[in-house]
Amino acid sequence: MCLVKTGSKIRPHIFPCAAYAGTEVICVKKQRICSTWLGLLWVIFVGTLLHFVYGWTGENRVVGLYAPVSESSWEHLKLLFTPFLIYTIAEYFWLGKQYRGYLLVRAEGVWLGMLTILSSFYTYQGILGFHCLPLDILTFLAGAGVCARFCHRRLERAQGSNWLGLAILAATLLAFGVFSEAPPQFGMFLPPDAVALIQ
Repeated sequence: MCLVKTGSKIRPHIFPCAAYAGTEVICVKKQRICSTWLGLLWVIFVGTLLHFVYGWTGENRVVGLYAPVSESSWEHLKLLFTPFLIYTIAEYFWLGKQYRGYLLVRAEGVWLGMLTILSSFYTYQGILGFHCLPLDILTFLAGAGVCARFCHRRLERAQGSNWLGLAILAATLLAFGVFSEAPPQFGMFLPPDAVALIQ
């Protein structure tokens, strides 16, 4: 619970993130915790649905720019990046504007999460020698969790340029679109069956 100041009155507020515009939230840390959990749940829920959206839309090319179009490792990174970016935009206007370097922290966080997914995926496949759906799900959850924790902890001492963070996020978004239309013919950009044929 946090204390919320409205005019000259101070009162307790169970959900500081639900405070009305014009109120001053005294307990900012609690607000960040609330936002972190909301963001994590959003990423997990929307990311899970996103796995099926391309098929649901009849393989729409526009949807395929930012939803997985194949079983490649690269395409599955969209499950984290796309909902994370949507939440980042919303959170910036609600909470992020008061932090210097907010967008840079978010860019660093989502790349750390994506690298966690890739490293976990290739590590377990290298050890077991085969593909396992439950472990794939765990790699996604691990990436989302690492991303959320990093952003929450790092935001307290955020530094750097929001413009740099915006540039990294925009470049990543562009890369997903470009490589969905014209994927490089190697490694993580190819689905497992295509990689097996090459080998």
